[in-house]
Amino acid sequence: MSPKRRKLWKEEDVKAAIISVRNKVMGLQRASNTFNVPKSTLKDKVNSKEEDVDKLVSTKLGRKPVLPFELEDSLVSYCLEMEKQFYGLSAKDVKTMAFQLASLNGLKHPFSKNDEAAGWKWLHSFLRRHQELSLRKPQSTSMARIRGFNQENVIKFFDVYEPLMNIINHSPNRLYNCDETGLTVVQHKVNKVVSLKGKRQVGSVSSAERGSLVTAVTCMSAAGLFLNVKPTKDDPIILVLDGHYSHTRNVELLELARANGVHIVCLPPHCTHKMQPLDVAFMLPFKTYYAQAIEQWLKQNAGRVVTHYQRKSPTDKKTYERKSVQKKQADKVPTQSKRQKKQSQICSDSEGEELDDPVYISTDNEDSEDDAECPYCNGKFSCDKRGKMDRMHEMWNLVPRRVFGRG
Repeated sequence: MSPKRRKLWKEEDVKAAIISVRNKVMGLQRASNTFNVPKSTLKDKVNSKEEDVDKLVSTKLGRKPVLPFELEDSLVSYCLEMEKQFYGLSAKDVKTMAFQLASLNGLKHPFSKNDEAAGWKWLHSFLRRHQELSLRKPQSTSMARIRGFNQENVIKFFDVYEPLMNIINHSPNRLYNCDETGLTVVQHKVNKVVSLKGKRQVGSVSSAERGSLVTAVTCMSAAGLFLNVKPTKDDPIILVLDGHYSHTRNVELLELARANGVHIVCLPPHCTHKMQPLDVAFMLPFKTYYAQAIEQWLKQNAGRVVTHYQRKSPTDKKTYERKSVQKKQADKVPTQSKRQKKQSQICSDSEGEELDDPVYISTDNEDSEDDAECPYCNGKFSCDKRGKMDRMHEMWNLVPRRVFGRG
């Protein structure tokens, strides 16, 4: 069964029919036939207490909202104004204010008196009626950034920036921006995965609990080029930086830039979250794709983790495998205690070069009577306990061509 179609009439026809009936020019039946408006609809409009015909016609069908349109409009304006002042209202705040407005104006409402707030159904209907509103997750903004990003500071910046743009003829290839960002081997966010419905906690593998921070510096032009330009005084470039101390009070940097035709323009303080091109347009998608690449690499290399010691990017399939000297030596030499490793000595060959696979020789007690001479360098080594000389000779036999240093 097809749904019943409603409100097929035009608003202009309904207005003309209502005026004709109220002015007693026509009756209900004749006005209904003349303007092609249902008789029942026309009768309800004519008998309504609303005198304004425009409001009467624009009234939507269905159940009326708890708050009149005037109160809802004022609530919408208040929400937008508070968001501009960085004190946005949460969903709970809006529901509480709706309850207070209904109570103070003596309106009948189905809101909970125990919670003193409207329900989620009312909030969803309120957001559907006002499409300009939506629930958003705000970004934490410090008070310094709020006060620093103002019209005066932005105007001062463009007073310096626009004349320089005329010098380079507004060429995107001559406009560069440099900025740094922090990266870790632990992805800052993970993609959603399919899991059992109702499961309390769903895990995803990461390289560590907290990855060490690595600073990455990026410099690129507005055309997407990366440091492939040689500026001169006849063909200068613009370099946009933040106002860090090393940029604004570094005489050597300023003289070098002036000699090579680089015009440095510093952004206003505490305004980079809005005016830094790399922050706004590059760093966020870069970190997103970087996190996805790490997550994909961890899935393709089960049991392994990403570290900042790797020489190649984790996106490369042939990732560099770093040789672990301790792991290789553990297969040859018995395990040593932590105290012995702290007081160990790395053997070196006769030419003074460091061994590829160093052998750790204990020198815990140098005053021990159990001294032994090395058959290769005639040096003396001491053991921390008696009966360990056999172990020393075993290590010598493992690397017979290497010469141990003195203890």
